Amino acid sequence: MPCELKTGYLYHTRLICRVFFFTFNIFLDICGVALIVCPRAQEIYKSGITKYTAKNYERNILDDMRLSLELLVKQFLGNEKSLENQVSMLGTKLNQCGISSELRNLLIKVIDYFCKYQNNYVKHNDAVNPAEIDFVIEQTSTVINLIVKFI
Repeated sequence: MPCELKTGYLYHTRLICRVFFFTFNIFLDICGVALIVCPRAQEIYKSGITKYTAKNYERNILDDMRLSLELLVKQFLGNEKSLENQVSMLGTKLNQCGISSELRNLLIKVIDYFCKYQNNYVKHNDAVNPAEIDFVIEQTSTVINLIVKFI
């Protein structure tokens, strides 16, 4: 009985992983296509996903995610400021777009922590935890997918 449960569990886990990977790839494809409104960001985003798929350049993957988001935000806000310096203006712009205060605040916090994470673990220390890469890609993609709806 324990072997059957373990085998069933492993099969179930593999199936979930396959479904998740398939869904994850569709999500990334949608985000990459959505970025057609900002070709510079789209090119960098796709570069990061290509590196992710090849399982190399971990730091560069996260650099690409940040840069693609930064380029999109610059276009969205019509300026050339760094991502860290866009936070309050982004909140104002999203308010003008009718985004609820709860989601605006959530988005701003995500970007704020994203910038801190990049500075602490990617940019200055090159101390990327490989287990965190998926999460950063997913969060970046989620933020991008929301912003492109208003460009």
